[in-house]
Amino acid sequence: MRIKPGIIWKDTDPRLWLYLGAVARIHRKWTGDGLVITSLWRPPGPRTSRHSPPEGQLVTAADVRRWALDDHHKAADFARGLQQEYGAELGVVLEPEWLTPEQIMERGGVTMVAPHLHLELKVDAFPVLL
Repeated sequence: MRIKPGIIWKDTDPRLWLYLGAVARIHRKWTGDGLVITSLWRPPGPRTSRHSPPEGQLVTAADVRRWALDDHHKAADFARGLQQEYGAELGVVLEPEWLTPEQIMERGGVTMVAPHLHLELKVDAFPVLL
């Protein structure tokens, strides 16, 4: 697993790191490539975001690159598999495909939403990873 240069990773919830490690392992099995994290913390914007928690709280969302999955035409199947395995604890969204038209417009239109997987914690408990 790699973090894209320039990404601010401090103050990331340790539970999110556990899921990212599990996702990275599955990603390598599917693609033969390592997972690349493209976003963790980012400054607050016009929309609320788990990437931009209030002061004193931890980041509970990550965006990851999906190029290797797209190369194998497996991004949607991969995301559905993560939902099946971890969906009770981890939100998984294939962007932009699984966004509503309203969500896409909120983000500035389809040209402003780079293809990626958005992952975010849904619970406040530590995971049981298999």
